[in-house]
Amino acid sequence: ISNLLDAFSNNNSPKPSAIVDSSYFDGYFEVVIDGYRPSSGGGQTDLDVKISNTDLAVASQSTSPNDRLVFDIVEKSASGVTLESVDLVFAQTAGFKLVGAGGTPTTMNYRVVYQDSSIAATAGSFTTSTYAYSLDLSGRPPVDYVEFWSSNTNWKLGGVGLSYETLDP
Repeated sequence: ISNLLDAFSNNNSPKPSAIVDSSYFDGYFEVVIDGYRPSSGGGQTDLDVKISNTDLAVASQSTSPNDRLVFDIVEKSASGVTLESVDLVFAQTAGFKLVGAGGTPTTMNYRVVYQDSSIAATAGSFTTSTYAYSLDLSGRPPVDYVEFWSSNTNWKLGGVGLSYETLDP
């Protein structure tokens, strides 16, 4: 599926999580989209996701700084899959700022957690001069979940794509 948002009707009602059914991924996995806010004591507060066929945010019309948007990969097939990339398209209406557009650009952070807990999570950050960004995961082990957040700007997504490869035995 080139855009996960295509799996949803135009319903902006907040929900605890949203599921992109495995039928969109040839039965190999489903994607559970979730959100949370880290607490100062190390815990977290679960937040609703607001998703439609045009945009995706955590808790409200846009995702607030430090709130996390999570894509949880739930395998449904014994052969397994690995993500090759997560392709994000940022909405132009939520305060997202580009490099070179004046002011401080939005810094996006990410963390990739792998199914094998003995492998350390991968974390990083990026800025972009366009509203699109592709997080390259090729050659990495199977992913449990990926989360994104900004420390300095409200934001929301206008599109999300996933590329994957099957791990045939």
